[in-house]
Amino acid sequence: MSQTMSNPWCPDVCPITSEPFFMWIEHHATGQSVPTYGGPYDSYTIPEKDQNGSYYRERYDHDEGCWRLDDVEDVGVQIVSDQAYISDDTPEDIAREARNAALTEALRIVSRAINGKDASTEIESLIAQAT
Repeated sequence: MSQTMSNPWCPDVCPITSEPFFMWIEHHATGQSVPTYGGPYDSYTIPEKDQNGSYYRERYDHDEGCWRLDDVEDVGVQIVSDQAYISDDTPEDIAREARNAALTEALRIVSRAINGKDASTEIESLIAQAT
């Protein structure tokens, strides 16, 4: 079954704000129908990501019967990639922890060598990692 342009599909709720679908409205800039969410007095487009990574949406004022071009709203959401590493530690703290971990590992290897166990492979591996 094909959908016609007069009745295209859209999400039942806004995927960013979770507001319910309200109605299709002709967009002021593109002239194409866009789904709006919220209502009944004001409805909003699905938020779009701007160059700063924030999401913004446009508002249609149903009382006035027009798009509020002076009222582009930042929805206060940023979606962080699950590939991004987030830490409250400073870069200096992270470097210090890495150095401490490397020193701890080196001391463990030296301790094994002192106790008569062959640690040459581990020492070579540690040197290779450090360079």
